[in-house]
Order: sequence, then C-alpha cells, then structure tokens
Amino acid sequence: MKKRNKIIIAIIMSLICICGIGYKVHFDNIEKERIALLNSARDEKLSNDELKYITDNKYIKKEDIQKLSSLFEKLDDDKLDKTSIENIKNEQGEIYSKINDKIKKDVVTIDKELTESINKLKTTKDEDKEKDKVKKVIDKKIENGSSKDILDSNVKILKDKKSQSKQIDKIYSLIVARVEKENNKFNKDEILKGNFSSLAGYWENGNGSSITIATDGSVMFDGVDGGQHFVGNATHENNGYFWNLKTGMSGAGVMLWPPGVEIKGSDNKIMDTDSTKLRLSIGHALGDSSAVYTRPVTSMQTTLGYISQD
Repeated sequence: MKKRNKIIIAIIMSLICICGIGYKVHFDNIEKERIALLNSARDEKLSNDELKYITDNKYIKKEDIQKLSSLFEKLDDDKLDKTSIENIKNEQGEIYSKINDKIKKDVVTIDKELTESINKLKTTKDEDKEKDKVKKVIDKKIENGSSKDILDSNVKILKDKKSQSKQIDKIYSLIVARVEKENNKFNKDEILKGNFSSLAGYWENGNGSSITIATDGSVMFDGVDGGQHFVGNATHENNGYFWNLKTGMSGAGVMLWPPGVEIKGSDNKIMDTDSTKLRLSIGHALGDSSAVYTRPVTSMQTTLGYISQD
C-alpha cells in the first residue's frame, strides 16, 4: 500500500512539474508575442524627415501629429499589455490610412498631368527615352494599407512622380525654346524668289484669327480653304518684306517683319508687338497690333519632327 502511494505521489509530482513547464513555455510565448508586437508598434514611428515631408505637403493634420506623438509616448512603457498595444497600432493605422488617401489623390492628379504632358508633343529620340521613363513611373501604383512600410513606399512613389513631373516640364521647356527658335527662322533669299515654304505652318493673331500657310504658298484663313495663295516675289521694304496674296480677281498685301525689327503703324509710332518673334500682317492696310500674326509653339514644324497640340 505504501509503495503504491509513493508511486501515485511521484506521478502527481511529475504531472505538476510537466504542467508547470508547459505553463512557463506558454507564458514565455505570450510574452514573446507581446514584446514583438510592442517593437512592431514602436517601429511604426516616422522619422523627422518623413514627418517634415508629410507635414510640409499637408498630408497630416496638426491634431494627428499630436495624437501620434501621444501614442508613441505610451509605447515607452515596457509593461504595456497586448490589448493596449493592439489598440495603439490600430490608431496609428487610422492616421497612416488618412495620409495614404491624401497621397493617392495627389498621385492621381500627377499621373494625369504627366500623361497629358508626355502626349502633348512628339519629341526627339533622346526625349522619347525620357518619356518612356515617365511612363514607367506613371505605372507605379499607390498601395492601400495602414502600415508605415506601405506609407514609406507610397511616399517614395509620390516623390518619384513629382521628380519626373519636374523632368518632363524641363523637357517641355527645352522643346518650347527650340520650337520658338525655329518658328522665328525664315529663308529670306527664297522669299525674294517667290518661294514661301519657309513660312509654312500655323499662325495666329491677338484677335483669335488664324492662318495656315502650306509649303506651296496656299493660305487658309481660320481653317477654311478659300483659294488664297501668295503670288510674286517678296521685296525688301521698311525693314521687312512685302508681297501679295491673291484670291480670284482680288488680293491683299502681305508684310513680314523679322525678329529684332520694330513695326511702325500708320501714325509712325512703334506698335506694341513682340519684336523677338517673326511677325506677319495681311490686308490692305496695317491694323493695330492685335491683327499681327505670329507662329505659336503649336505651329506645325515638320523639320522639328513634332506635331501640333490638340
């Protein structure tokens, strides 16, 4: 009997020992989970640079900055229980989600602007490479989520898109400068011989009217082909060049002024025109400055290899 009791006691003690070890292992696992969760919550803290960027771009409200600060102060407590940590992470996530929503709106706007910009002009081969880079950046999509890792990724994508937006603007400015330079060129020797092909393209004036000159010297007014065309050879007059436009039995005078030349009106006063540009006037008499045509950047210039804007 005593021997049996000793065996029973030994078994009970073994079970107690096993249960104790099991409980300790279970408790240790819970504690490890809590510490991992706590460290994860602490890792959600934004760096000063990240916070400055988000604040400067108004992606976060002042009260949310204060709330984040308060949440991270609570995380300084090493004894914080798991439930409290989870609640803090949820509150962090809500703030980061709001920031991501604002970033997403900006990205949609930037993507639209980038798409319009890269399609606006047909560029040279070198510039086409830049456009391809921009297209790849447009394809980068903002993620939905509430973690700092997702927020970091979205901010990086946003910065890339803003950077490419500046780059495409720079390319566009270079194109504009190049086009404006070409628009102000003409072949004076050829127009003196009656060849007006160097003036081909789209011209417009301050009154909203336009003319389109073809390489053969035919002219359309406001997109309408009325059978008008340049005739004769140009002559050099009043620091410019003069020739005629013919329509059936009637006609009108044409005057061209190169860049750097001021235009004098009928009252012999200098007219208010852009003397940095090539300018053209058609009519029986020189009207006011708003009637003077210039070639805008949207003018078609096949020598540049770019197409007019829509």
